[in-house]
Amino acid sequence: MRYTTEYKGMTPTEKRDQAINDIKEYLGLKKFHQMNEQFKAAGKIDAGQFEFICMVGGIEGYPVEAWYLTLYGAKQ
Repeated sequence: MRYTTEYKGMTPTEKRDQAINDIKEYLGLKKFHQMNEQFKAAGKIDAGQFEFICMVGGIEGYPVEAWYLTLYGAKQ
């Protein structure tokens, strides 16, 4: 993913939505939806594990947090 993505000046909802759109653009819709289904099937995983999985796939920073919140809600 781009490392220069800025989410400043956005509402929290706009910021989250833009981050999810950036992930979709990076992975492609098919892969994004496949990964969502796999994450959901695995049940709620630790935020650190989720971050590591995303990092291996080239997704880092706020988009990881936004994706986690979208899938599982608040971090534990």
